[in-house]
Amino acid sequence: MNTRLKIICVLLGITYLFVCFHIISSSVSISIENSEEESTVSQNDSHNGTQYFFHIQPKGKEIFPIQLKNQKTGTIINCSTNYLKVKIDSPGNFWFISLLIFSIAILFITCYIPIITYKLIKSMVKNNIFETINIQRIRKIGYSLIIFFLIGVLIDFIQMTVVKELVELENYKIVFSINGVYIHLLFGLVILLFGEILQISLKMKEEVDLTV
Repeated sequence: MNTRLKIICVLLGITYLFVCFHIISSSVSISIENSEEESTVSQNDSHNGTQYFFHIQPKGKEIFPIQLKNQKTGTIINCSTNYLKVKIDSPGNFWFISLLIFSIAILFITCYIPIITYKLIKSMVKNNIFETINIQRIRKIGYSLIIFFLIGVLIDFIQMTVVKELVELENYKIVFSINGVYIHLLFGLVILLFGEILQISLKMKEEVDLTV
């Protein structure tokens, strides 16, 4: 097997594990912060809410309603955003439970893909490239990424629907966007394409072996 392919496989595995670790650590950090906030709010006998993330767009021309101070120069910087996080009342348990189930599914896929990727890389490093089980593993990774994308779209749609029922902003409109998850669809399709190419290569290899 080509040494470069081994190196690429190893780097791919390390990169993906790093990304997964970053996602999980960020989620854990956010959960801890949310728990601390809810604990503080409860102690102050204040109101608890549910966090929602959603995308926004200006209703008219671009505006910069957010002002931040530049600590280096002391000047005020006018800022704009297209993504918000709010804590509001949930309109019902159905939406909350749906988001919880989808979040668990996302977590499962995030843990499942590295396991399959590790098995695939381990097999390739041992020069076992043209094997049916490797093609199946590649397809599983591709389908998992596409499912990840679909679940992400559903989560964003649910959050947008809930927020639209409860919130109306003065200069912004709440919109649906897949900017944060479309990359998973792209990678999933590319990986499935790679799997099909490998399948064709395997058939050609078997035909050559039979001919010889």
